Amino acid sequence: TVCLVRGPDQPGALQAITAAFAASRVIIHSARVSSSHGHNTDRFSVSDRLGRKLDQAAMDRTRASLDAVQPRRRRRFGASR
Repeated sequence: TVCLVRGPDQPGALQAITAAFAASRVIIHSARVSSSHGHNTDRFSVSDRLGRKLDQAAMDRTRASLDAVQPRRRRRFGASR
């Protein structure tokens, strides 16, 4: 599963995002982190702890964790490529 996270570039942002994934019991397989003009656009390839694509419940749990940690961040899930 691919998760895009966008938001303001600020100290500790990447740590907060990865902590939200950990709290949601989501495994990060790869990440592409970029920052431009004060904004982050981060792309994560993630799965559940068994290596499966995230189901709707896992995506909802992850969204809630990301919103709790970084309320101004926007995130979008998409299909793996």
